Amino acid sequence: MHVSLQFSTSLKSSSDVAHLVRFTPPVPDAEIWINHSRVSINGPFAHGQRYIATVSDAVVGSNGERLSGSQTISFETPDRSPAVRFPISNGILSPHGYLLLDVETVNVAGLELAAARVHANNLVQHLRGEYESATARKLNPQTLRIGEPGKNITKTTTLDLRQWLEQPLGVYHLRVKAADHAWTNDDAVVTVTDLALTCKRERSGLLVWVTSLRTAQPVANVKVSSLSFSNQTLASTTTDSHGIARLPCDERHPDGKPWVIIAEQEAAL
Repeated sequence: MHVSLQFSTSLKSSSDVAHLVRFTPPVPDAEIWINHSRVSINGPFAHGQRYIATVSDAVVGSNGERLSGSQTISFETPDRSPAVRFPISNGILSPHGYLLLDVETVNVAGLELAAARVHANNLVQHLRGEYESATARKLNPQTLRIGEPGKNITKTTTLDLRQWLEQPLGVYHLRVKAADHAWTNDDAVVTVTDLALTCKRERSGLLVWVTSLRTAQPVANVKVSSLSFSNQTLASTTTDSHGIARLPCDERHPDGKPWVIIAEQEAAL
């Protein structure tokens, strides 16, 4: 945090600036320098804390004037701004795992939770960054009251996606918003699936290997498709008993090159 002490005249530079200002309570490892008519300090000031700064009479103005003696001034640092943040804003969770997601808050008493499940046939638009209102189905919103650990302290709350999303499976856009502060929110995209894809290019097209995240074993009878940037299906097939699917790839296809590979098995995506 940066603090400046303003004087009525320009100050002379000093080689012993570290002893010009003393703080109560102490501010360890503070960096102090003279900047024209200011004494500037960078240091680990605590938020919401009242400090007393004692300025040494060794401070000298550019005209040679000195302080009549050490001077004190008190000030209070501001509280931290309310904040909501997903430490991890995108990723994959297995439906067979705990399905827990952390959210960090500062000076927030409650959260409003909103979620939308991306429609499988809108995945390309979702990946292109289009609004969730055009690509997903909204789920019932929820509110969550969180106990505060104290002012200006980061609190981590673990969200149980099973309770929030009921039976989560697919791609979800999640949003958390402070219930008591406007414009304080964060977003995350979470894919809940047991399907893992390994894609490789081969001479005749694309080789896709589908395995289970839980068992690492191949998964048969999974529909695998290649889609273009304009959301056109270029090729589609199902995996064999080894979890292998081969998709032909025509570089001269009128709808373009493969842009994304999608694997579907019942509700899993």
